[in-house]
Amino acid sequence: MKKIIFIFLILTHTSAYAGENYAILISLGTATEDTTYNNSEFWYDLFLTYEDLIIEQGFTHENVFVFYGDDGEDWTETIFERYKKEYHGWTEPIVDFDNSYETVNQEIGKLANIITDQDILHIRLVVAHAGPFPPTNPDEYFLGLVDKDGLLHPWATLQQTLDLFNQINNYKKRKIFWMTCFAGCVAEGELSFNNEKTTIITSSQWYQGSFYCPHDDFGHGHACFNYVITSCLYGEDPLGEPPDHCVDCFRDGVLSLLDLWTTGISSQYIMGSTPALGDIGMLAGKIFITENLILEDVDLDLGTSASCYYYDYECYEYWVETMKVRNVNIKNNSNVIFEIGKEIEFEKNFEVELGSTIEVINK
Repeated sequence: MKKIIFIFLILTHTSAYAGENYAILISLGTATEDTTYNNSEFWYDLFLTYEDLIIEQGFTHENVFVFYGDDGEDWTETIFERYKKEYHGWTEPIVDFDNSYETVNQEIGKLANIITDQDILHIRLVVAHAGPFPPTNPDEYFLGLVDKDGLLHPWATLQQTLDLFNQINNYKKRKIFWMTCFAGCVAEGELSFNNEKTTIITSSQWYQGSFYCPHDDFGHGHACFNYVITSCLYGEDPLGEPPDHCVDCFRDGVLSLLDLWTTGISSQYIMGSTPALGDIGMLAGKIFITENLILEDVDLDLGTSASCYYYDYECYEYWVETMKVRNVNIKNNSNVIFEIGKEIEFEKNFEVELGSTIEVINK
């Protein structure tokens, strides 16, 4: 097979304005005891999510807004160094605000005046309770908050929740992860987060509970959805072991949101529930939590890619702000589209077999 070979070629596109990557993390509880159900996971899972965004996904501390606890302060009394900021040498608190509805609503209102249509937004409801038990339709959904005394309080109806987050209505794309019982309600009912610029992955269908993975088998005790997804994103589970449940549909070495949803589908034996996907814009297969993607040491060959359940793709697509492509071979009449907001660099032995195509789009 004849090939076009680029060796140490650097092709750079630079946009006049690069979008910022923002994240909102909310944990609707307060931890007071280690390895305790309905308690410690409110902090453990928040910490692991924040850790992944900063260390692996390229977010800055300044652009991650964290809501947690009655008092809006880090939980420093955990006995595990693994869940303390000092574990990574961080000196500033992780938590920015308390998790009351009033505070979250007020601060998101402020963010709505900052985020532009060039920016990317990641929303993660890390852990929360929800009801009713069970709902008879998705639109009955509401959120609950657990205070430091372990008492459950109503937090917001579905409509209030949508109105709160939709104050930010000006973004390039929006990625939402949602961990509660009946979480599919935010993706599947008449009232939902769905739009053409949003992809939503939830921990369960609208009629299902979501479950806790106990500390005896899963580290120190976590919401199962968070254990499954965050371990794959970070590259190791809470005990430092490499996860063996992650699914890379396109076998390209990077995890799109479609890969993460498929990972959840294939990990129902861990989760006990079936994740829902809201993706009416068909973005999931080409967007990622990171906006600084590195594609390297891989053959892109659609003839060998695995299926992603209901999705049948005719090409590889990558939509990110910046991207580096290293030691990549495009084979077997495969087509690749790079949709780039700021900059892409092709370098180190980039090969395209005749019959295959590449396209670079400024988006």
